[in-house]
Amino acid sequence: MANTSFYTSSGTTASVENSIETKVAQATASAAAAALSETAAASSAANAATAAASVDSVAADAAAASGNAAAALVYKDAALVAQAASETAQAASEAASTSSAASSSTATTKAAEASTSASNAATSEANSLTSKNAAATSATDSATSASASSASATAAASSATTASTQAGLATTNGAAQVALATTQAGLATTNGAAQVALAATEANNSASSASSASASASTATTQAGISTTKAGEAATSATASAASATASDTAKTASQAAQAAAELALDDFTDIYLGQSSSDPTTDLDGDALAAGMLYYSTSSTVLKYYSGSAWVSISPGISDVASDTTPSLGGNLDTDGNAILFGTSKWAIELDAGDNDLLFKYNGTTVFKLASTGAVTSADDVTAFGSP
Repeated sequence: MANTSFYTSSGTTASVENSIETKVAQATASAAAAALSETAAASSAANAATAAASVDSVAADAAAASGNAAAALVYKDAALVAQAASETAQAASEAASTSSAASSSTATTKAAEASTSASNAATSEANSLTSKNAAATSATDSATSASASSASATAAASSATTASTQAGLATTNGAAQVALATTQAGLATTNGAAQVALAATEANNSASSASSASASASTATTQAGISTTKAGEAATSATASAASATASDTAKTASQAAQAAAELALDDFTDIYLGQSSSDPTTDLDGDALAAGMLYYSTSSTVLKYYSGSAWVSISPGISDVASDTTPSLGGNLDTDGNAILFGTSKWAIELDAGDNDLLFKYNGTTVFKLASTGAVTSADDVTAFGSP
């Protein structure tokens, strides 16, 4: 409310009064706006702190689960929105500070104008010292009020500066938290990718191990089959070996029997053939008495002898061919068995014609005389019935 008594006693005009009141109101409004800006800056700082807490929470979530990188990006966007709001509040605070400074300057100017008007009023009212002193006092009070208004404006500017600083800190902290959230999200993405790569590597290693195990199992199965086959072959060989052993035993028995038979046969042979001697033996090889039929070869007479039961008799070696027998004698019929009878180098031969059963007389391979089975005689030349041959 305006100080009516002051303006009345100082002789200030209504227009000046209204101007002063208007400037004072503007200064008050500027101070209130600065306070609101400060509050908004504090709220922005609180919002930035909340955003930072949200970013920390997002970072924690990103560290706990690399798959939540998308959520971190959402919170990052929220932090960016908070940062933008903080920057807007800072701009508003700076505008309020500028407006408060301008209002303070205008109030100071108007106060000076009011002081000048008061002095003029005091001069105009020179007839009344009391009025002059009152006007001077009013001018002093007005100056004091102007100074107070200026101090308020300065305080408002300081508050605006503080709000701007807080907004800057909030912006800086918000940006730092956003950068941290971005870094954490990047780390989460990187770690997630690394974990995925590691999982893929482990999966490949597991697949390789499984493939190796399968190959080893296949090899083991093959080796087991080979072992089974070899075991069968070994069993067959063992059976064959047993059969061979049996056959060997049988052969051994047969060999022993054959050896015994051979020894017996040899003993029997030596009981008959006494071997070579230059004189007639008187006992057999075992020292037993001689028996009829025993043989030995006399090296002194170069003949084979046999024992007759009472004496050793030489065995004639016989003839080497028929020509050696000068007195041959047949003990039966002579069967030529279809062969011809040759007469040495005389070129004569007698043979049987197997087809006609005729007896042919040949000379030098040519039939010159034939005696038929009917008794007919055929000659290749004249026949002399009688006369000297």
